[in-house]
Amino acid sequence: MKNVLLFILSLIVINLNAQTEIEKGSYQFTTNIIEDFSEMKVKGTKDSTEIFQGSKITVVGMSVDLKTVYIKYWEYYPTKITKNHLFGKKRVSPNEKADVYNEKVFELPSETFKKITQPLYQRYKGTSVGVYTIPFRLRGSGGILILNQVYRYRQI
Repeated sequence: MKNVLLFILSLIVINLNAQTEIEKGSYQFTTNIIEDFSEMKVKGTKDSTEIFQGSKITVVGMSVDLKTVYIKYWEYYPTKITKNHLFGKKRVSPNEKADVYNEKVFELPSETFKKITQPLYQRYKGTSVGVYTIPFRLRGSGGILILNQVYRYRQI
């Protein structure tokens, strides 16, 4: 009996420590991390990159041992438009984020990924259309009921 309880207890402990796979989909960073402390790297290099709060990413995949998550940023526009004040002229300048983040795959440890991201769901959930019928009986006098002087209803 002791052996069975120890076996069940060890299975529970092993199950709690098991890595879980992160679902593919869209996520959003919840914190800023500067380049010196960031664990995110371009895939295949050792250079770390800065993480910006609110940046939207898509999970591309995971490593075989489930310790690394591969992500890709949503596209940044190559130029950004800025205004100095309400009626000021617009200034167009190159967007530095587009050069750094567009079309590159990044890797991030899965534990860090779980701590600093949250799932980003579609805002448009879809629509549904239905028809409701309300049962009622039209009663008239004399067997014929005139509705709006156009349609005639005959009681049977």
